Amino acid sequence: MPLRCPQLSPAVKMHFFARILLAGLAAAVQAQWQHVSDAEFHSLVDSNDLLLAAFVAPWTGPCKSLASEWAATKSQLTYPAVSIDCTANQTLCSAHNVHSYPAIRLFRGPHEWVRYRGPRKASAIVPFVRRASLPVVSEVNIKNITALTGIDRVTFVAYLKEDDHSMRSRFTKVAETFRDQFVFGISNDKRLAEKENIAFPSIIAYRTDVGDQEVLQGTVTRSVIGKFILEAGKPLIDELTRRNEIDYMSVTLTTPLLTRD
Repeated sequence: MPLRCPQLSPAVKMHFFARILLAGLAAAVQAQWQHVSDAEFHSLVDSNDLLLAAFVAPWTGPCKSLASEWAATKSQLTYPAVSIDCTANQTLCSAHNVHSYPAIRLFRGPHEWVRYRGPRKASAIVPFVRRASLPVVSEVNIKNITALTGIDRVTFVAYLKEDDHSMRSRFTKVAETFRDQFVFGISNDKRLAEKENIAFPSIIAYRTDVGDQEVLQGTVTRSVIGKFILEAGKPLIDELTRRNEIDYMSVTLTTPLLTRD
């Protein structure tokens, strides 16, 4: 007598289908990560001026979400971007004080690194690395202004006379504080100032994300420059990140806010 396979109920069929789908998705996410070993990581840190690293636990939700963004980040950078599986390499992750995942760090050699606290999107991570590759303040002229302002969504350029050492010093000091958030430049190019219809001394915030500019005119203090950068640097719609959550929770919100799941 031939054996008959039992009929599966729709609910059971759906359960098996869901498990197969989830297994496939997990495998696809895992395949997107190409982790490096401890030895490979140290070799890359030693041999590159900049190295971007993601310390991850691949099975966690936030790390799964980062996988495709990390692949996009790697494809757009000239500097190496690597990932470390902290479930398989706990010693390396502990050595860099990684306690939550994902943790993104930018290394300048083996002994200097900075935390990345911005949105976990390639569109934000790539400019972060490109900013780090620049000097704190770039010299700007009519030939390179377009290239410089195209690096990120906001660029601050101080238009100063060549002998205005006090304003140059103040602007540079403030730029050092915000260098991992914005691009900064100084210009004494008279042709560029005329083109922008700006007088010395002035600071222009080039907001390429919204297609406009904000201007701070005159000789001002470091405090005034800092406040101008904070205000002009705000996006129209912000995402809540580790960097800005304390600021937003301590003041009345005036900007629409998107929180990350």
